[in-house]
Amino acid sequence: MSDKFNALWIILNKLDQKEKVTARSRMEDLEVSERSIYRYITTLQVAGFPVDYDRGMNSYVFSEGYTLKKPAVSVEETLALALSKKLLHNFGPNMERSLARIEEKLSIKKPEDLYDDPHLRATGGLADVRLPDGDKAGQTVKTTLFPFTMAGERLGVRLDPPRHGEHTRALLSALGLTANEIDELYRQRAVA
Repeated sequence: MSDKFNALWIILNKLDQKEKVTARSRMEDLEVSERSIYRYITTLQVAGFPVDYDRGMNSYVFSEGYTLKKPAVSVEETLALALSKKLLHNFGPNMERSLARIEEKLSIKKPEDLYDDPHLRATGGLADVRLPDGDKAGQTVKTTLFPFTMAGERLGVRLDPPRHGEHTRALLSALGLTANEIDELYRQRAVA
């Protein structure tokens, strides 16, 4: 692992543990220049981490309520939470609001919630793709990108998803099947 990656990870953990994070304190710990610490802080901010400078504390801090710690919630616990949501509906809006606050603290998200995720939006983690078939064929929708960069750039969408069977003949041919063998597979409805 690179020294920069290690330094970023150390700073993130110090922020998460609510330790004092200043350029001076971290440059001594990490044995780098003050300028490097400022670059590391900027890197974290650009990556979407909510790092702010608190003048009262004279320290960099995570925005209120942000933490790296996510509770490990099992499938059974998630199901129990979903069931309790159904049951609490009968006890009125106050109980529902309390459960909603618990869910927010646990950051339990549905896949479609990713499209509103501030981290993905801030870091360019979403891209448009054209749907090839189905009820929404031809429509453009958002999809998530891989959560890493190469040469400082996110890996974008290379191709839209293919239509059903769009590349079947070419793939079978690349696997060494003859045109007659491929035609026979189509005739048998073994491929689309």
